[in-house]
Amino acid sequence: MFEICEPESLQSLPVEDGVEGEIVFTGLERECGPLIRWRDKDIIQVTTEPCRCGRPGPRMLFKGRVDDMLLVKGVNVFPNAVRDVINKTSNLTTGNIRIVKSGPGPVVPAPVLVKVEVKAGLPDKKKQGLRVTSTMPSIISFDFGLHSSLSMKASSSY
Repeated sequence: MFEICEPESLQSLPVEDGVEGEIVFTGLERECGPLIRWRDKDIIQVTTEPCRCGRPGPRMLFKGRVDDMLLVKGVNVFPNAVRDVINKTSNLTTGNIRIVKSGPGPVVPAPVLVKVEVKAGLPDKKKQGLRVTSTMPSIISFDFGLHSSLSMKASSSY
């Protein structure tokens, strides 16, 4: 059994189309100790449109994690949502972003600086031409030109 709750107050929300909140589980089938109102810390959005596979009932779209959420001018900002906007805007980026916060905690002053990694070898002229059309320009500002300094290596032992 699950419910959708407002993350801060844990007030239960109706399971209807477009509702967004934290998913909370109750599993009464466990014999040892049931999980009662176990917070998963995932933010989901309910959609009631029919699934392509034909399965009935509401579906859940993952939106982000409660721990990742930033609060900017009273607006919840999820890094995954910012990344999705950037990926839809340009194919010249890698999809990697870095959100620069001025301090600890989820509440940050506006505008939040988002550094966006561009594909290797992109000329400076093209970088300067990159723009993200944001519905909230006073909340987020973008800086294109981040270069990754991380390299992935396979581990030889586990």
